Amino acid sequence: MNTNKFFKKILFWQPKKNYFKALSRLKFGPQILLFLNYSPWLVVLLATISLTSQKGFLIFQIFLAMILSEIVEKVIKVKNFWSRPITKNKDELPKGFIKSWYKIGSFPSGHAIKAVFFTLLLLTLKPTLFLPLIVLLLSLALIRVILSLHYPIDFLGGSVLGGLIYCLTDLVPFDTLLPWTQNIPLMLADLPLIFTWWLVIFIVSSFFLPLTLKLFSRFWDRGYLFSKAISAALATYLIFVLSVFRILPFTRPSFLLILISILGLNFYFFKNNKKELKDFKKTLKQKLPVFILQELLFFSCLALWAWVRGFGPRIEGLEKFMDWGFVNSSLRTPWLPPSDMWFAGESINYYYFGHLIAAFWTQLSTLSSAITYNLLMATSFALTFSLTFSFSSNLAFLALKKIKTTTKKINFKPVILAGLVSAFLLSLGGNLHTVYKVSKISKEQSISLQDAANRYWYPDSTRFIGYDPDIEDKTIHEFPLYSFVVADLHGHMNDIPHVIFFLAFLLTTFFHYQEKKKKPRKIFDPKDLFFIVPTGLTLSIMYMTNAWDFGIYGLFFALFTFLSQIFLTKDLKDTFQRTKLIVLRTALLGILVIFSWFVFTLPFTIHFKVIGEGLRFSDTHTPFYQLFVLYGGFWIISSLFLIFLSLKKKDKSHSKFLPTDLFVLTSIIIATILIILPEIGYIKDIYVYSHRRANSMFKLVYQAFIIYSLSAGYIIARIKEGLKTQKLIKIILTLIFSIVFSIHMLYPYFAIRGYYGRLKEYQGIYGLDFLKKQHPNSYEAVNWINKNITGQPVILEAVGDSYTLYNHVSAATGLPTIEGWLVHEWLWRGGYDQPGARAEEVRQVYEAQSEEQALPILQKYFVQYIFLGDLEREKYKNLNESLFRKIGKPIFTSGDTVIYKVN
Repeated sequence: MNTNKFFKKILFWQPKKNYFKALSRLKFGPQILLFLNYSPWLVVLLATISLTSQKGFLIFQIFLAMILSEIVEKVIKVKNFWSRPITKNKDELPKGFIKSWYKIGSFPSGHAIKAVFFTLLLLTLKPTLFLPLIVLLLSLALIRVILSLHYPIDFLGGSVLGGLIYCLTDLVPFDTLLPWTQNIPLMLADLPLIFTWWLVIFIVSSFFLPLTLKLFSRFWDRGYLFSKAISAALATYLIFVLSVFRILPFTRPSFLLILISILGLNFYFFKNNKKELKDFKKTLKQKLPVFILQELLFFSCLALWAWVRGFGPRIEGLEKFMDWGFVNSSLRTPWLPPSDMWFAGESINYYYFGHLIAAFWTQLSTLSSAITYNLLMATSFALTFSLTFSFSSNLAFLALKKIKTTTKKINFKPVILAGLVSAFLLSLGGNLHTVYKVSKISKEQSISLQDAANRYWYPDSTRFIGYDPDIEDKTIHEFPLYSFVVADLHGHMNDIPHVIFFLAFLLTTFFHYQEKKKKPRKIFDPKDLFFIVPTGLTLSIMYMTNAWDFGIYGLFFALFTFLSQIFLTKDLKDTFQRTKLIVLRTALLGILVIFSWFVFTLPFTIHFKVIGEGLRFSDTHTPFYQLFVLYGGFWIISSLFLIFLSLKKKDKSHSKFLPTDLFVLTSIIIATILIILPEIGYIKDIYVYSHRRANSMFKLVYQAFIIYSLSAGYIIARIKEGLKTQKLIKIILTLIFSIVFSIHMLYPYFAIRGYYGRLKEYQGIYGLDFLKKQHPNSYEAVNWINKNITGQPVILEAVGDSYTLYNHVSAATGLPTIEGWLVHEWLWRGGYDQPGARAEEVRQVYEAQSEEQALPILQKYFVQYIFLGDLEREKYKNLNESLFRKIGKPIFTSGDTVIYKVN
């Protein structure tokens, strides 16, 4: 045998038996082949995580190597020096293989390129792994050749290329060029926590998927992502009611029992409704790629914001102690309503349902609340972005579905565009203030725009009216991104998913009525209950989370119901009968929804005292230019829509006024009213005169921002698809929209960089490290309490002012103290008398000189523990610690910090 033939026989060796074909015929043969083909990439993923957990910069070397390997492989394979053995044998490829990959050349092996690269990379870090790595490499080569996927020369060629790519990428000094990559190991350490959290949400939401798909059957994505909002709200509401009426405690076993019951109801329903089961399976089969992509969208947003929070995870500052305390108190309170951790003996007198949902997820995940606080912030961001995408894309989809005939295929580009535009505006958008303020700074200080931009402070966009210029009318006009950035787990942010669900439910219900062959012609139909009850329940959940939203979206419901009745009865020719039907039906639906809301809210309201002090007329008004700076972008976008509506009558291709147009028109009207209302009146609260309308404006315009944003994506999609014959006008309108959108999207650059230190130092998502550094003894005490004290006994702690480090023990543990943040309790209790009296009693105990002075107060509030730390010693100058040793015994000591158990 000559040398050429010998080497050719070796390099192009094939097995005599067709193992690929034989394996394919086995029962699970195709699945085995898929596993053998794709399992190496799981090893690659695990290797990547392992390597980068040691040296963060390696992820960029791996990333560059993967790109180079893909380019080299594809370029050479296109040459098609020879085809794969399997292709020559004409064997059928198993399901799941991408056949086009096998139509191009066999040389080189992509598996070999990547396997050799990772082998060399691992060997440089851990030479002791030489033998197992070589065995794995040879096993991979053997499997690829025996299955006729490659010739030996393919694997040899791939190995050489893999070695060259390793040498090339190893020359790049990633650690010097990218010093911040030292943060990556800590980021990877957080990944299991993020994944666990996501998995819990995914599993629980899947229990509510049948209900979700049924509710949103008209949506192109079947409303898949709304299952996450529905699951949290419904499951929490059920256990909330059961706990309030002392049937089931608010604990993890009860949560699991509720979820198992929901699962059982699903099985029972499908067992007795075979058609529904068939439709459910059909939907899963048809929409599975959509569901996977949307799940990836949600997970990506969750991981992204968890990563952002990792640069500033501290649960301290602004309202964080309050929000975290509500969650921790809920985790310890078996029977609801949850105890007020800052007003021992009383329940929380605030809107806490969003915090119950937070406690629900925390209990199920089994993670520490110091971790889940930041994961909850990430979840709020992820839900806001993904639900907005779903809602706005479906708004555009339903419009296109009405425009297109049954013979035309819907173009999904504007559908996706609408979803993304609204999602970015609502989750990451700002307003025109950034451009206004930077320009103003540049002009007043005679500096360049770049220098002015460096001096721009992101909170100014939420404190503009009353501050610039400085007058006696200080207001608040925040929006979602500011909430996500400063990370207060507050009601207005917690309620965003419920708001989007509410609007989506209104939309899909309207289309249900609109598509019925027989439109509603009765003032009331029993089937209306399928609309009334969910609407009332959702409004009640919104009220218990953020009370203002009940009024705001009650108004939205009223206006939209009225306008929709006009739309649904347009074929009636009898004007009197039509008017009667519109008015009476709108009024009756409204009354029934309010009654439903009242019933569903009762478990909350029976323990709640209204905080507001009545309506006042505004004695000051905002200059128009300031309102325009804040909301002019949305007004321009809304004007584009109104221009479009006036022009489309001239466009014969789209002359109809669509149901979705009605919905967006309602949105624009309501959002504009919300901005005008603070100029007319406000709700009186405890804030001083100069801040008299701050809270009212805040709660109203926050929702205006949301409503405008939800409509914006639809408007651009409608313009692009609606003006077919007026191309110049369409270009002009699109250009204006793009400019406004771009200006709004400048804000995240300043806000995220400003709050999170330009994303330079990753600290992880554990939120208590700040306490460990500032007050290590208190940190040890908090951990000891959480590990060793069960239930909710009262602990005495120093009274502090709002937004300070005081009362961190009660906030971090959920144990109630006699009096916490004084001004907050002043607001919640409707006056200063009770909180002020309690604050004085706390001082008396810490400065008591005898048992007779301290014991009656301790007994009055059933105090079992006394906390003595740095802040107590600082606040109470006449503190008498010797008395505590008489009335109790120290059960924890760390430095100067002591916890006494009262005898």
